[in-house]
Amino acid sequence: MIEAALDAGCSSNWVTGDEVYGQDPQLRSALEARGVGYVLAVARTTKVRINENRTVVQAATVAASLPRDTWHRQSADAGTKGPRSYDWTWVQTGADKNRLLLIRRNPATGELAFYRCWSPGQVALVAPIRVAGTRWCIEECFHAAQGQVGLDHYQVRHWTSWHRHVTLAMLALASLTAVAAGAKPDRSADPDRPVHSCDPFDLTIPEIRHLIGTLFKPPAAPPHHLLAWSIWRRLLQAQADAPTTDDGSPAAWTPRSRSHTGGLVTEALLRSQRGLIMTTNRLEGVTEKLIPTALGLINVRVGGRPDGPAMMCWPSLMTAPCGSTSTSTSPRPTA
Repeated sequence: MIEAALDAGCSSNWVTGDEVYGQDPQLRSALEARGVGYVLAVARTTKVRINENRTVVQAATVAASLPRDTWHRQSADAGTKGPRSYDWTWVQTGADKNRLLLIRRNPATGELAFYRCWSPGQVALVAPIRVAGTRWCIEECFHAAQGQVGLDHYQVRHWTSWHRHVTLAMLALASLTAVAAGAKPDRSADPDRPVHSCDPFDLTIPEIRHLIGTLFKPPAAPPHHLLAWSIWRRLLQAQADAPTTDDGSPAAWTPRSRSHTGGLVTEALLRSQRGLIMTTNRLEGVTEKLIPTALGLINVRVGGRPDGPAMMCWPSLMTAPCGSTSTSTSPRPTA
């Protein structure tokens, strides 16, 4: 597959992989022949040649014999909880100066990881570290594809059918990722927006997949109810992360000029003197393309007061006086 990608014009300076690929000498030789560098994981028992190709030892033995000043703290990549920093060092293996053994050490546990490295020219230590760190992103993509688009929902029997399945799964994940990125509001443009708000979470890949799936396989509920439930679920998620005071009670609501709800923005005003709800719904970004329907859930403040209780209204209540009883029999989520 690497050769097919290179022959098709997909240029790449590096290839990385786990121990399955690190122990394959034919793969390493093919990459070197093409002038493509690699950072391939190997086991701690892998034997390497050091001292200008004169001594053969295991990779773990090389790591144990290195002095302390040879290790450098470097971040491999940004993780979910911040930079993933490790201690790194490398040792020349064989007679080729561009053939290296990269060693990674976990500063908390002391766990070691080893990589065979080769590059067409001399590079700095940060280059193979960056390549080794990209494996985490790739594995996260695999997990997301397996859980969201069924990348692993196929019994491999023929190459052609497997290739089609994987290609469509990758395309579906890329589309969902682009939709999720495009649905995020530009919050930096609002200087008055508080750090913590009661807005729902942004549309995520699982949520978008759920909404699209209901359009192609409609359930009993109408689309605007499904969209309302989506916003309601994400509102509960946002409220779970809302700031609290020292005694554990919810913090005071911060007034703001506009309410952003992911890709959907709802502006709701309550006329207390008439008791009528006036709403302005605006579908933004890709949400307008996915579900061309009016918003079914409106987050308002009773009486127009910033400290008033939150209220969720369905379309049947949009023209009813506040506090009146609706004739609709549709179930409503409680505020």
